[in-house]
Order: sequence, then structure tokens, then C-alpha cells
Amino acid sequence: TESELRSLSKKIGDDDKKLYLASIIDDRSGIIYQEYFIADGENSTDALKFLFNAMIEKDNFLLKGIPKMIYMDNGPSAKSKTFKRVMDLLGIIIQKHLPANSDGRRVTARAKGKVERAFRSSQDQFETLFHFNEPNSLEEANLWLWSYLHDTNKLPHRNSGFSRNEDWKLNLPEKGYSKMCSWEKFCQMAREPVERKVSSDARIKLD
Repeated sequence: TESELRSLSKKIGDDDKKLYLASIIDDRSGIIYQEYFIADGENSTDALKFLFNAMIEKDNFLLKGIPKMIYMDNGPSAKSKTFKRVMDLLGIIIQKHLPANSDGRRVTARAKGKVERAFRSSQDQFETLFHFNEPNSLEEANLWLWSYLHDTNKLPHRNSGFSRNEDWKLNLPEKGYSKMCSWEKFCQMAREPVERKVSSDARIKLD
């Protein structure tokens, strides 16, 4: 979603792009991972970078590992062939919500319920503080955001009686979690095949 901190992209000299807030939530524990990025709209490249950062091991975040399934809305990322290929290679099932009234029988649900609540909480409890003190860079904005989420993930789980972090640890599978691959391997998965004609001097041109 577009961030309320609209002035940051101007601070770093990129007036044509906007600041976005990406979010992913573990459905069982409610642990949240969010990250700011600057872009001209939703695209599969930024979505893949964000998911990689969400799945690797991180300081102050228990959320890590390759999930069995991701439930998301039917936006540009979900429709991307590159995004789908990477998810297939990682063994992740993509479950997309049905468009409104698509089956003609019921009001179909969107994938945004829990995520939208997390967005609203971040905007109401965290981004409002930018009225008093704004970050000077994207890196600083993310450091402040992760500090806020570090405390948020210590809050009580919605019904287990434990914190979100404790619920995550208590409900890990016996075999543990599937560790994320390296960035280099991940980039190989995301490469797009292209066709080039060989010229008379037996060379091909790239870029």
C-alpha cells in the first residue's frame, strides 16, 4: 500500500516514484514483517525482493523460512509469470482471492483482511509520529519501522494467551522450517529467458 510518508521520495531526489509499505503476516501466529520501498507502482520485482527479505533469517524477527502457501490478492505480482515461476521453484502454493461476485453465488472474500489491519495499525500508531520527526533516508525509515514491529510482535496473540512471538515458536513443525536459499540462487530463479539473434561476427548484444 502507498505510505503516508509521501515526502521521503522527494528527499532522496526521486519525485516520480512513491513510497510503498509492503506487509506479510503469518496466519497462525500473527507475526508481522513489513518493509518500505520506493517504486512507481506494484511490480513483481519488488514483490520478490520483499518476500526474499521476509523469508531469510533476520535480527529481531522470528518470521523466516519458506511457507507452504501464500494467500494474496489478484494484483500484478500474482499475475506475473516470473513471480509464479519463482514460487513454483520454491514449492510455494499461491492462493489468490476470487474477484467480487465472480462465482455468482456469494460475496467473495479478499485477501486483505488481516494485512489491511496491519497497514492501518502501522499508519495510525507509527507513521503519525513522522509529523514530529521524519526519517532522512529509506534505510532510516526501515530501521524505525522494524523497531516498531519488534515491539508489535511481542503483543498478545488473538486467542492463544501467548505473545505472537511465543505462539510462532510453540507451533513450529517438528521438522522445523524450510530455510531460504542464498540471494544468488534466488536471483537465478527470477531470471527471464530472452531471445537474441547472433550477428555475422558471431556475437550477441545484451542491454
